[in-house]
Formats: sequence, C-alpha cells, structure tokens
Amino acid sequence: MLKNYYCLKCHMGVWDEGINHGKEQRLYRVNEISRHNKCFFFPYDRNMLFDAAKELRKRERENSQLKKSNMYTRIGLWVTALALLANAVIGILILLK
Repeated sequence: MLKNYYCLKCHMGVWDEGINHGKEQRLYRVNEISRHNKCFFFPYDRNMLFDAAKELRKRERENSQLKKSNMYTRIGLWVTALALLANAVIGILILLK
C-alpha cells in the first residue's frame, strides 16, 4: 500500500527532508527551513533553469557585497569631511586669538 509520503530536498544538497502530510504541511515545512546564508534558495520560476538561477544568485551576492563596500566608503568619506571641517574650524579659532 502506498502512503502519502514525500521527500523534499534541495537541488544543491543543502537540506533533505521527508514529510508524510498534505500539501499545506509540505509548503509550511519548506518555508520554515532557515535559508539565511546557508542555502542557495532562489524564488521559483517555472521557466527558469537551475543554471540561470545559479547565475542570478551569483549576481545577487556580488551586488550585496558591492552595496556593503559602497556603504563603508560613504561612511569613510563622511568621517573625512567632518575631520576636515573640524580642522578648518580649529584653524580659524587659532587665527582669531
């Protein structure tokens, strides 16, 4: 006798899990799995091949790294600008004495 049992697994082999419940339980279980920085998850698109999803994930990760680097650069520029402004104010105060 066949039972309503499903094996859910990641295409990249990050996680593998069997579930013996209905469709709602499967969807809940798949969405419950923590993917943050541990999985190669990319939203499902019926017409997308795995290689395309891998490339999109690679681009997404590169863009994330560029955004973080850009943020640190902006912070550095603000700190430098404030230091130059403070230096100019101190210089003017010394000249006025």
